[in-house]
Amino acid sequence: MNVTKAGYRQSKKRLIVYATSDAPPGTVTLSVTGFGPMTCNSRKNRYQLKVTTQSPPAVVEVTSSASGSDTRAVRFR
Repeated sequence: MNVTKAGYRQSKKRLIVYATSDAPPGTVTLSVTGFGPMTCNSRKNRYQLKVTTQSPPAVVEVTSSASGSDTRAVRFR
């Protein structure tokens, strides 16, 4: 599993996280700690979470239901 993007758009108060998994799309659950499960976009072969929040984290952690986790610093724009 790999977190490929973690960004926060301050004007829209929107946290966006993208991640990929070695497992076939939809066979595992990826979750962003503190924000919940990600949705699988099988057409783009990635998982994503887009959520509005007033309190974005400096770093996100994504965990897999299969095993493992990955972290990435949030880029603020």
